[in-house]
Amino acid sequence: MTQAPPPRSPVETAIARELTARFDVPAQVKCLVIAGVAGCRASVDGVRVPLVVENHHGEWRWWVEGGAIATAPIAARVRDELADLGVAQTVDCGKAIAIGARVTCRLSGGGAAFATVGRDARVSLELAIDPAVAGVRAEEPRDLTKTSQALAHGSGDEEEENSATVPP
Repeated sequence: MTQAPPPRSPVETAIARELTARFDVPAQVKCLVIAGVAGCRASVDGVRVPLVVENHHGEWRWWVEGGAIATAPIAARVRDELADLGVAQTVDCGKAIAIGARVTCRLSGGGAAFATVGRDARVSLELAIDPAVAGVRAEEPRDLTKTSQALAHGSGDEEEENSATVPP
């Protein structure tokens, strides 16, 4: 005989309900509450959502640590911008949510859109329609000061001036 799952705690139910409403995708939440302290894990569309849960005088308060962004509105804005430019491409921003302040969306022509959400919830959008530009732009940003210093001091990473590579 299969046992029924244990009843959900009120904090689990509240978090799951709010995450589901916020991202329009079912959220899974599991909390362990011991002596008024909760440790909770959540995921939305298979993406782990880092939570902070605190009990303030018997009232549960929680928030997403580091922020979470719904990708559907970002995708819609990218589609609108592409339409304004007369570019007919589809947009894929991946899962329903992204953790952090940056969302990268793939364009069907090989390019990409990069959205950054500020603390004030304003979205800045960069379109790289050309696949080569998108590839370079998608790379992790480099610390140009460190790179410059390494080149100036001969870190050994640069190739010798007269070296050449001959294909096989």
